[in-house]
Amino acid sequence: AFSDGIIPWHSSNDAVVDICSVHGLTGNRTSTWTAKREDTTPWPIKLLAPKLGDKARILSYGYDAYIVRMSVASGNGLLDHATNLLNDLVSYRDSDESEPDGPSRPLIFIAHSLGGLVCKRALLLSRNHPEKHLQSLFKSTTGIIFMGTPHRGSWMADWSRLPVASLGIVKSSNKKLIQILRTDNQLLSAVQEDFLGMVRGLREEGRAFQITCFYEELPMQGSDKVVSTESATLDPYTKMSIHANHSNMVKFNFAEDQGFKRVYGELDRWIRASSSAKKPRVLTSEQRDLLRSLPGFDLSDIVDEVTSPWMDSCQWIFAHSTFSKWLTSTDIPLLQITGQPGSGKSVLSVFIFKELRQQSRTTFYFRFGDDHLHSPANAADVWATFIRQQLQLDPNLFAQLPQKCQSKRNDQSLAGGKDEPWKQPELRRLLTHLASSFQVSTVYIIDGLDQCAGNPSEVLTPFVDIMHTTDRKSTIAVLVLNRNLARLKLSSVFQSNLSQQPIILETEKSHLKNITDFTGAKVESLCVHRPGLNAVKGAILSELGARTGSMYLLPKLIVESLEHIDSTPATIKRTLRTLPPDLETAYWKILDTISMPDYDTAFDTFLWILFSRRPLTVRELSTAIALPLSENENELQENTSLDLLGDSRLSKILPLLRTPTATSNTLKDGDTVHFVHATARQFHLSKIIKEFNPWVIRCGGMTPIHFAALGDKAACVKYLAGIREASDSRVVGGSTSLNGCNWLHLAARVGSVGVVSCVNAVGADDFDVNAVDDNGFTTALSVAAEHGRAQNIRYLLTLGASVKSTDYRGRTPLWYAVREGHTDVVRDLVAAGAVVETRVFGKLRNSSRDDIAALLKRGRHKC
Repeated sequence: AFSDGIIPWHSSNDAVVDICSVHGLTGNRTSTWTAKREDTTPWPIKLLAPKLGDKARILSYGYDAYIVRMSVASGNGLLDHATNLLNDLVSYRDSDESEPDGPSRPLIFIAHSLGGLVCKRALLLSRNHPEKHLQSLFKSTTGIIFMGTPHRGSWMADWSRLPVASLGIVKSSNKKLIQILRTDNQLLSAVQEDFLGMVRGLREEGRAFQITCFYEELPMQGSDKVVSTESATLDPYTKMSIHANHSNMVKFNFAEDQGFKRVYGELDRWIRASSSAKKPRVLTSEQRDLLRSLPGFDLSDIVDEVTSPWMDSCQWIFAHSTFSKWLTSTDIPLLQITGQPGSGKSVLSVFIFKELRQQSRTTFYFRFGDDHLHSPANAADVWATFIRQQLQLDPNLFAQLPQKCQSKRNDQSLAGGKDEPWKQPELRRLLTHLASSFQVSTVYIIDGLDQCAGNPSEVLTPFVDIMHTTDRKSTIAVLVLNRNLARLKLSSVFQSNLSQQPIILETEKSHLKNITDFTGAKVESLCVHRPGLNAVKGAILSELGARTGSMYLLPKLIVESLEHIDSTPATIKRTLRTLPPDLETAYWKILDTISMPDYDTAFDTFLWILFSRRPLTVRELSTAIALPLSENENELQENTSLDLLGDSRLSKILPLLRTPTATSNTLKDGDTVHFVHATARQFHLSKIIKEFNPWVIRCGGMTPIHFAALGDKAACVKYLAGIREASDSRVVGGSTSLNGCNWLHLAARVGSVGVVSCVNAVGADDFDVNAVDDNGFTTALSVAAEHGRAQNIRYLLTLGASVKSTDYRGRTPLWYAVREGHTDVVRDLVAAGAVVETRVFGKLRNSSRDDIAALLKRGRHKC
């Protein structure tokens, strides 16, 4: 019989954590973790238990993960195995009467291959399970070590396409299980997206959840790697390699094995953190309201968008004498790190933040940038973000908040969380007060300060206040990363003796060597894929070396552009002579490759990424671009079923895009899409959007402003209308769009009140709320009435929209509302004095809506 369920490997009455191993495809709860056949002791017993001693209880879980059998193979899929893991593990931890804290004891998984997917699915099941006791798995899990887990699929899924007969004597196969590992499997993508969303939610709540991904270095004999590095890792979480193939990466012989050292090092660090950490406190509804009322940003929004460092390219900073002196000093609080755009400052800042937090240093982080902002952030955004992080880290600080903050919270709750009751001086005082309350030294990291709206030096004033606070209980350290040292004269805020000499990336030998190594690796990879370029590898490296300086981004863009050139000697020579010398030129050269028929689609892509209220996934972006191309639902489905990134119209702009979890060449449906760098976003705003007249009718009749109204993006409407050419006399409602519907009508039909109000605000004196559409048919009020936009109806009425307006057939807004059965709209129009004509009652006779009939009778009586 197959060995399934929980088996105990090491017990301790003083254990502070449970460690549970979960094997993978075709694995076994014992043999998977055993190095040699002649030694039947799994390494968690032989190597791990002596190291951890009494600190941990070690378990192993088994399930039938065989995909082919000579007898009948299990038909269980991922959900079945995850459900069994959830029930079996909770039951085991509940059943030991000698350990009453068993169900709530911190839990760490070590998961190999498919086992990682089973763990993820089990946690998702546990999170909102209707059975309270089964929620304990989610509540107690503190970390997962993924070992060769195919988060994005595996080549082994090709087996699922083989007919069982071709497997010879094998009598049965479990295709359901292995089909999960196909890279295009929808369930796999959904589990991945839901799991990452769950982890982000935990981090926003201030709950620690550790993730480390190990990937195989060697292929299986006679084949490729089973799980690629890309599929086995999750950015931005820690990733390390094991010098073994997929099977042997979880089979360690000796304690000196480097793979074991790495796994044990992560476990030991997590267990020490778990032992010293206090049990997370659940916030009250009032406390959550207060956090929501603050301006600023969630930590995950500004950290998760940044990609991981290349190899060990950021390790040098902790060995730097200036950095070490600043970090350990008690009287020199300020340090600046400066560098060119694209030199990796944001990557470095997030690396420093994560390393300090892993060292249990109390560290707070803010990043100026465009991915998570609709407008440039200011000092108040920085202060509020730090306050949010402080309260999440130590909920006891809520008790120290002044009474005024509580009233602000209440005002905010009544306002629905949309108004901003916090004033800048209040935030400054509150940050100073909370920061002075910490009993331990604290570190504040501010990245991209040169992009601050307003005076960048103002951001640092609370920290100066803290330095002069006589009753502060600890020291502070402030790290600022920015593009241009000359612009930021921070010594005027901090006295010169309170500031370290800046670290300038352009002159740091370690940083420059990393750039050279990075460039060499990119070129080496290019020549592997394009063997014809091997003959000019030296020339490519020489040209890149003369241009890239201290930047990672420029060689990346240039090398990606070389992937598509012809390999003829003449083309190569011409290309090398014209390589871009800077980022702006590189962006222009990428855009120059887009043909005019494809430019509209590329432009729409940029527009959606620039002005969406949140980062869009690949699927959402594909749908957004397909909207103006589709006349009906079938066409929309057909357009969005195309692979966005396989679309030839968009392939040329891929170097300009990225996601936090993948490169542009490997985007998946659930990945969010961003510009490759803040400079790319700023380039499109300053060079593309502003030089493109938003009132010019484009192919298909859609201008950017129509597009913004259709997409319900008020910020986009404001921006585009604000850069309208002064010489253009075209009225706001006059530009033709799809089916003759101008952008006021589009806003009334599909937009929110915010978009309609923007249309009014930017229309100024030439705004006519009663204008008919460009075909001479209906007014905006009739359009809103037809589509049941009650809030838009009320707003248009306040602007003077006429309830008596008619279309070319004499139909009023009330007629449209009655025909479509929109009760709220009928009520508002009748209250506003709409005339209830006989033809309206005639429309009603085809309806059975008694509530509308009563409203019309009441309105006719008033007439």
